[in-house]
Amino acid sequence: LTLRMHLPDDRVLVIPHGNKDVPYLPPPGGEHIHLLFFGFLYPGKGIEDLIEAFALARQQSPAVRQHLRLSIAGGSQPTMLLKTRGDYVTELREKLRAASLEDCSEVITDIPEDTVPDLFQRHHALVLPYRDSRKINLLGRFLGASGPLAWAIACGRGALVSDARALAEEVASGNGTVFRQRDTKDLAASLINIADDPEIVVRWSEAARKLAQERTWRVTGQRFARLFDEVCRQPV
Repeated sequence: LTLRMHLPDDRVLVIPHGNKDVPYLPPPGGEHIHLLFFGFLYPGKGIEDLIEAFALARQQSPAVRQHLRLSIAGGSQPTMLLKTRGDYVTELREKLRAASLEDCSEVITDIPEDTVPDLFQRHHALVLPYRDSRKINLLGRFLGASGPLAWAIACGRGALVSDARALAEEVASGNGTVFRQRDTKDLAASLINIADDPEIVVRWSEAARKLAQERTWRVTGQRFARLFDEVCRQPV
């Protein structure tokens, strides 16, 4: 707002989007680190970049081959609503097979909403390889974040996010890392870092847990109530 509408800083108050109050569970133990892409499944979200980067990281790093696993999960209906050609979910499975990722990946579709917290907490971190659309490039970069990223925070999970939209702001509290959109080598390097130092996802989770407590709907509602009360007390 200060940039686009030239408002002074003291006229702008940021209240983060609220999230569900989800009981915290630490990241799962075990040998494997499970990474999750979550969201409606349709072309243009950078999922192909994620598959390519994951394959590249496996080629470069024995630790990635041994430890990292990938889940691509989300709703399949948008492929029909957007009138895309072919079956995109089938295409994703074929791309995973072509990249020799069948043994370390899965595609999960149409998850009931009440099972979303369990899905996130069965994984260690979220991956969002989003690309800025032409519309966002025209209107300005800092437009919108991500519903799946809000879920990750609510569930106490960190995230690897591209520099699209305003995603970087949402992991600026130590709850994730940023890579360059459309840059599969940069994303692969982030994946290798996780495999080399699994404690990264634990630190992200702890930071996300703190952020989630600050963003429950109860706390968010109190912030709005204080703001409205302050505004109403100001002279007309």
